[in-house]
Amino acid sequence: MSCLLFKLQFETPVHFGPPDSALSLYASEETFCADTLFSALCHTALSLHGPEGVETLCRWVQERKLLLSDAMPWADDLLYLPKPCAAARQAQEVDARIRKLVKKTRWVPVAAFDAFAESLAGGEPYDPTEYPVSFGHHF
Repeated sequence: MSCLLFKLQFETPVHFGPPDSALSLYASEETFCADTLFSALCHTALSLHGPEGVETLCRWVQERKLLLSDAMPWADDLLYLPKPCAAARQAQEVDARIRKLVKKTRWVPVAAFDAFAESLAGGEPYDPTEYPVSFGHHF
């Protein structure tokens, strides 16, 4: 199976928000879920190819010819993954500032994922300040 990675970059403001915020622009997110992408693809297939286009798209998904993932952020050439929900195997003495930053971290760069995993296993503490994260701004 071939895998493709699409780096989306928007030239105008867009709004991604949780389903319960449909009436409010005050809640927004940095990414969107796979079901949101699938819905947009279905809408586009319907607009371009009619009901047959949606049926074809759904068949591809059912036959596992098309698999989608949630969107994940990127900055410059760095791709990010969600921070794993895992506890360290052993307690370590870590600077309080670093510990708080790691606690607030939502995304870990792919390039630093091994270092993050090693820190959970008792290795050198992961330092999120090496990879400053800015994926845009909410307004």
